[in-house]
Amino acid sequence: MPWAALARPQKENGPPGRFSFVYLYAGRLIDYAMTWLEVVLCGLLLVTGGWAVAAQRRYGALQRKHKTLQRLYDKAEQQLNTLWTSKKP
Repeated sequence: MPWAALARPQKENGPPGRFSFVYLYAGRLIDYAMTWLEVVLCGLLLVTGGWAVAAQRRYGALQRKHKTLQRLYDKAEQQLNTLWTSKKP
């Protein structure tokens, strides 16, 4: 079966279209290009989603660390004030 016959449906008894091979070739190129484009875009989406999840987890970890350090700082400041007031004559 010639390639031109696969390109476009043809009439029952008529010859294939004049540019049917061009349509077939362009159609296949578009199919391959769209396939690779879809693969690249899916990969990009996965990478971007991974970065977003990693950034969100890192932000949450930094918030927890900040809360812990803030509590320790407040506690140390309170102890220092208590020590300072108890040593005044």
